Amino acid sequence: LAGDGVVRTAVGIALLFGGGILALLLKYGRYLLGLYVGEGSAVLVPAHAYVHIRSFSMPTTLLYNVLQAALLGAKDSTTPLVAITVATVANCVGDFYLVVHRGMGIAGAAIATLAAQVLGTAALLGPARRKLFATRPERAALEQAGRSSSISAASFLSFAAPVLTLVMGKIAAFGVMTHVAVALP
Repeated sequence: LAGDGVVRTAVGIALLFGGGILALLLKYGRYLLGLYVGEGSAVLVPAHAYVHIRSFSMPTTLLYNVLQAALLGAKDSTTPLVAITVATVANCVGDFYLVVHRGMGIAGAAIATLAAQVLGTAALLGPARRKLFATRPERAALEQAGRSSSISAASFLSFAAPVLTLVMGKIAAFGVMTHVAVALP
């Protein structure tokens, strides 16, 4: 499979960065939220509870995005549609159960969203393995023919850097706009 090495590298980077974001949010989540909404804000404590729980979904969130993009690139739009449907239904059911029936509030909403993200990612894994990744015998045959399917993280990032810069710029711009809007009287 032509994109096997690219997808494998993207998956590895997504899991690595997801773990890094998880660690960052666990360690500095409250501080970052304080910068964002104001240290004395009434929403700081519930927002921190939500972010603390949701931070555990960062590796699966990034993995989901990589697999979805790769499947769409492989002209499979059905699998991502099924996965988002699974995640949406799980989130709605989880919110209804945890928030309404169990009275868990913001923590229940965060747990439901975390579970939905994991289930949506799980729905992508099987089809992604079959459609995107070469089997061990296929990889061995490629390597014997002198056509390795591996790609280095450095070459992948040199290709992805412009896209990552654009996305991070958008996130930063919307973050600044939201911060300014929150600070308005």
